[in-house]
Amino acid sequence: MFKTINCTKLLKVHFVKIVFIWLFITSCGQVTDKPENLIDSEKMSEILSETLVLESKISRISSSSIDSTRLAYKVKELEILKKFDVDSAMYRSSYQYYIKNPKVLKEIYENAIKKLEKLRDKNNKNG
Repeated sequence: MFKTINCTKLLKVHFVKIVFIWLFITSCGQVTDKPENLIDSEKMSEILSETLVLESKISRISSSSIDSTRLAYKVKELEILKKFDVDSAMYRSSYQYYIKNPKVLKEIYENAIKKLEKLRDKNNKNG
């Protein structure tokens, strides 16, 4: 059903995104206070692991239109956020906060990777 997830490749993609977001945030000013609606680290890890799986699936879609691929990603991303009762503004502000707290963000990503590895192992057992 699922192909093997390449965690290393997904992490590299997210690392680039983190650097880009970090540069964007630091150029726009400092966000040091916890957002009022901060997503806790465990839930954030769950969201990120599902988002990484989504990115992997979307990257394998051979579409003639990049816009269609982006639209499909956005629709599915909103479904993930809805599943966790989170809106995009909450997600964005929480992600920005965690970027300013790299130790916590590292733990979040490590937990997300563990979840992906469990999913991979489960899928490998099921054939």
